[in-house]
Order: sequence, then structure tokens, then C-alpha cells
Amino acid sequence: MELIAVINEVHSVAIRIQAWMLKSLGYKVYVADGSFHGVVENYHNSNQKLPELSGQMSIKSMPQHALFLDTHPKSIERLRARGFNGPIILVWQMPVGPDWIKQNFKPIGKVGSLAWAEAVGRGIREMNVCPSEFFWPPYYGPLDQSQRTQIGSYLITAVENAEGWSNVPVLTQLRDHPESKLELYGGGPPNWSKKLPQKEFFARLRASLAMYHLKPFDTPGLAVMEAALQGVPIIFPPDWIRCTETSFFKDGENCLVVDTKQDKVLEAVRKLKDPAYNLKIGAAGRATVSQACDWAVNSVKFGNLIEAVRRS
Repeated sequence: MELIAVINEVHSVAIRIQAWMLKSLGYKVYVADGSFHGVVENYHNSNQKLPELSGQMSIKSMPQHALFLDTHPKSIERLRARGFNGPIILVWQMPVGPDWIKQNFKPIGKVGSLAWAEAVGRGIREMNVCPSEFFWPPYYGPLDQSQRTQIGSYLITAVENAEGWSNVPVLTQLRDHPESKLELYGGGPPNWSKKLPQKEFFARLRASLAMYHLKPFDTPGLAVMEAALQGVPIIFPPDWIRCTETSFFKDGENCLVVDTKQDKVLEAVRKLKDPAYNLKIGAAGRATVSQACDWAVNSVKFGNLIEAVRRS
């Protein structure tokens, strides 16, 4: 039997990662076409032409043995109502935590959960309602994942809609301070947040002093991976560590954790101006995230999860 997977594209970068993961396990991978609109929750398709995808698939053509990936729990009951009784895996990319999931995740039939944040993985395990797994995914795409050897002079923040996700007054202060010269990317609001093509952003990130990731939650945070895998140190707020429950980031070892105040961030900036210290923290973060994303280990976990869902 041919292994087939269909994905509701939730994120234009994450779909390539998911497709690569599935393809490495022998799947032929398709993106859900427009016939899924109005069926799955928050249907999305950016019509990317990716080599990891074998094309698009309609809901009528999707075989019962196909593996369907989504991130929205309401898609489960909607697909079941349309007669699809095959395996479904929710890959939790929405910025929601365990409390929300406990209220909204109601598995029906062959359903599994893949968490990319430790907090979500713990919440699902405690619910004990379906096969589940947690790991950070491999980062697949045009990112130079080698350790950088030079540091820059400006902070960089990457978060879309920082006004809704972040503390813009602190970011503005850091933008205007000559020691931090923060650059904000992702698109507004605020209106000074810029958008850059992916490769240009990667280069700008690699040339920065450090990433300031002023965000309360991630699953797991592609921008975090993009910084860490290039050896760029990351400055986190305490809320990020607490809410994601990410156990492998340690303040002063492979990242810096500071309160969301200009003076506290500037103290971290001054430490990171030392090239030796900057490269040490960056290299430690890179090693830690590389280990968390190790596909030689995580591919076994993913394969076992899929088989457990099929047996359920």
C-alpha cells in the first residue's frame, strides 16, 4: 500500500518541514486543495511549489488510509462528518497552551498528537486521550546552519504583529538606544516592523549581535530555531521559559533570560558585546537545539507515533 499524507498548510515554512519529515519516512505528501475549504478549520494553501510535495489532493480523492495532518482540533469532527475515518495527527503549531488544549481537543477515532513545545506535550500526556509525542522538528530549508564566526552590533527581533504578541514600548526603547539598535521584522503593527524575503532575513539575523525574542509562548518558534542553529545568542523573557517549559535552555549557559525592561536587556547586550562570550553562548545554544532537533532520534519517535495512531 502506498503511503500517502495530506497536510492542511498552517504555516508556509512549517509545511515544508512536515513534508520533509513525512517524505523521509516514505510518504508521498500532498497539500490539501481548495475542496477542504469550509471543511477543515482555518483552511490555508499558499500554492507553493515545493519539491517535498507531490501536488495537491482533493477531499474526494483522499483515501481512507491517508495520514492527515492539521493543527486545528475542530478539523477532526468535520473530517469525520464528511466520512474520513483515517488517521489524523494534530501537530500543535497554534500558540495555545495545555489549558486551552484540555478544553478543545476531543479526539474521535484514529487521532494522535505531536507537540513541538514541552508544555503542550506534558498537557497531552496528562490527558491520556490518544497516542502522543513531543520533540522539536528538524529545520529544513535554505538556512545556513553552520556556526557563525563574527558578531554584529544590533539586536534583532522577529515576530509578526508584535503589537499583539510583544511589548512594543520596550522594543521601541531598544530600537532608539545606541547600544542595542534593535531591528524588528515580521510585519506590523507596529508600522516600523519590516518584512524581508526569507534569505535576506536569515543573513540579517546571522549578522546581528543577538536575537531578542520578546514573546510569551512558542510551538516551538521557527525564529528561535533560525537564530540558534546559526549560533546567534537568544535573549528570552522569563515568561517564554515558564510558559513553554523548555527545559534545555539554561540562563547563562546557552541563552540569556532577562526581565522585560530596557535596563535589564541592555545589561545583556553589554555582556554579548564581548565576542568570545557571544560566540560561546551562541555555540552552546546551537548545540542544544541541534540535539533537540536530531532527526536520527526524532524520526523513530515520529514513525512510532504514526504506527500507534494507525493501531488505535
